[in-house]
Amino acid sequence: MSDIIEDEQSANQPKILTKNISNDNMKQNNEDMEKLGEIEKFPEVSRDQIDGVFIDFSQEGALNKLLNISKLTYNERLTYVKHLADLLQLIGDKTQIHLNAIIEQIINDNDDIKRTLIQQMPYIIEYFKQFNDGYKQIRDILTPKLFNLLGKTNIDIKEDVGKIIGIIADILNEDDRGKCILTKVLTMAHDDYNEDNRIVAIQLLTLMAHCFGSALCEQFVGLEILSLGEDPQLRVKKESVLNLPKIGKEVSQEFFKQRLLPFYIRKSQDSFWGIRKACVDILVDISKICNDQTRETELTDILLNFLKDNSKWVKTSAFKNLGPFISTLQNQAPSEKLFENYNKMVDNNINNLLQDDEIMIACSQYFPAILTIYGSKKWPLLYKTFTSLLKSTNKKVKKPIACSLHIIANIIGQEKAENDLFSVLDQILKDPNDEVKYGAIQHLAEFMHVFDSQKRENFLDVFLILQKDPKKWRIRELIARQIDLLAQMFNSETVFRYIMPISFKLCNDTVSLVREEAAKKMHSILISLQKDQQTQEIYLICIVNNIKAFQMSSRFNQRQTFILICNQLMMHPEIFNMYFMHIFQEMVNDKVVNVRITLAEAVSQHIKQRGPMSDDQSLIQIAEKLQQDKNNDVRSYFNFFTNNSEQDFSIS
Repeated sequence: MSDIIEDEQSANQPKILTKNISNDNMKQNNEDMEKLGEIEKFPEVSRDQIDGVFIDFSQEGALNKLLNISKLTYNERLTYVKHLADLLQLIGDKTQIHLNAIIEQIINDNDDIKRTLIQQMPYIIEYFKQFNDGYKQIRDILTPKLFNLLGKTNIDIKEDVGKIIGIIADILNEDDRGKCILTKVLTMAHDDYNEDNRIVAIQLLTLMAHCFGSALCEQFVGLEILSLGEDPQLRVKKESVLNLPKIGKEVSQEFFKQRLLPFYIRKSQDSFWGIRKACVDILVDISKICNDQTRETELTDILLNFLKDNSKWVKTSAFKNLGPFISTLQNQAPSEKLFENYNKMVDNNINNLLQDDEIMIACSQYFPAILTIYGSKKWPLLYKTFTSLLKSTNKKVKKPIACSLHIIANIIGQEKAENDLFSVLDQILKDPNDEVKYGAIQHLAEFMHVFDSQKRENFLDVFLILQKDPKKWRIRELIARQIDLLAQMFNSETVFRYIMPISFKLCNDTVSLVREEAAKKMHSILISLQKDQQTQEIYLICIVNNIKAFQMSSRFNQRQTFILICNQLMMHPEIFNMYFMHIFQEMVNDKVVNVRITLAEAVSQHIKQRGPMSDDQSLIQIAEKLQQDKNNDVRSYFNFFTNNSEQDFSIS
């Protein structure tokens, strides 16, 4: 039981919010300052201790600290810069007057401080975008300072600064983009004495490529990239090659065919292995830009050459990109040689080129795609590769196969799936690694769908066995998510005798996530039984009474489950009004606030999303009563409504 509780807690971990410079953040800071003021005897000083440093959150105090930031200790400087966006917002109008002096001190500090400033820049830019004069601050202060920073730092900081300048390029108008950014970037591109500047220039030109039309992009970006691709320094040439796909998406198809593609083909034969590997790494992206004929001929030949390259790193990268490349050849006639090389990926002499089974992992991840492209006729030749992948002890190799077993079965058909995959499924379900097992279980209903009704019923015992382990709540959750598919797959008698008992058991599970998932799918069983003309009346009465039993339960979580079931049944007004509305209305008076909160959430969302019963008077009456609930959390779900009269209950 402790295992279940521990897993449930991990499954309900709260999300960590990213940094936000909104008013909510400032409001929280102000509340914290008020509390500190009450505790301390000096309420005029607003401070908060962050990272072991007391930050002065008074407007004048924060401004004074930032204007003299170079005189602070290292920890103080780091902390103040880490919260620079918030502090600039706190200072308000005076920020625009003193921004230049503040940023100037920071860009002359050490690398850690510079990196922290770069992390803050997106938030600072967003802050200034809110004001009419903010554009000038971005153009006249932040942009020049960032270019100053480019000349004072090492390559990793320069690359990060370049990304920020790329953000600014999207904000500036065409004239300012040309004067303030493009001219400086072109100067960097022609800096023969600093290869780092040329590398960053390539990255910046690529980031700005989408800002120009195709003609200007070809003139200012495309030609510059091609020129830098002939640079004497290998690092610069490699950077040019790696940025080709992004440029290729922005230029005309004619420019791509006549200039970029020939450049790529030439570089793929470069004498330096690092350039050839860069060509392998972008091959798939280049393929997506090319037409079908180029993929089938020139690019296929290039990849086949890479697969037998003398460099280990080029060859291994080629094998890792083989599956992704073949997947771009849909509706085409893919090369048999590519297929042969794909099957070699499980050979020891190929797989052992890299550690940790990286090549076999790549082979496994694209197995369904390869089978889809080449078709079921290739299954006999792929079967050896398939079994080799399953023999691996590495979960990263087996998991993709487990997750795609239903796709494989659908492609090869019932007969082959029955002969070749039944034993594989049994093997996977007994695998010692839960991740592998979960991969097959989450698509088990889709796997069953490939077979006829008689074969499907044989799988029901598998569901019964799988959901019995009390410690494996994730398995029960995965089964619960498939209740609707199972209900559609069988006749009413099978649904009543097998699917319904499993479903109700999951609705009573000890783990809340399992109960919720099962409750969301219970409506599908009732709908399935009602649609089946051969359904006996006793079946319908039985399932309706079992659902009603949750509403009458003395356990509050079962009453919550009833509401969750009804939340889906409200999408079928005829059934819901006939069987459940009269007792659903009673839930508004439930003594447990958590039950009323669940009810409020279900009713408010249905009305807000204009569900089929959003205008139903009984539902509106429930909403009105919940609006008057004594608990604030219950009432909060209806804050977006106005309720002037029964006829005017609408979203405000």
